[in-house]
Amino acid sequence: MQPPIFFVEPHLLGTLDATEGTHLVRDLLLGEARRLGVPIHRVVISLNITVADGGIDAKVEATPAASSLLIQGESHFQIKTGESFKPW
Repeated sequence: MQPPIFFVEPHLLGTLDATEGTHLVRDLLLGEARRLGVPIHRVVISLNITVADGGIDAKVEATPAASSLLIQGESHFQIKTGESFKPW
């Protein structure tokens, strides 16, 4: 069976650099916003990854009516990439 069109192979995530990771998260958040009918101007993500931002790399203001990775109100995201990042 073929994976869904927006499927990301988990082993490939560790190979992304900061720019590629930011682009991937941007595309996923925009796709989720469109799926839920959230105006895309409510998705805020900077591709200027070298500016200090206090840890928030993306923000979505939404009131999702369906099951989603977004919550009612604001969802904030911090993007980390590469194999050196160890969340534990």
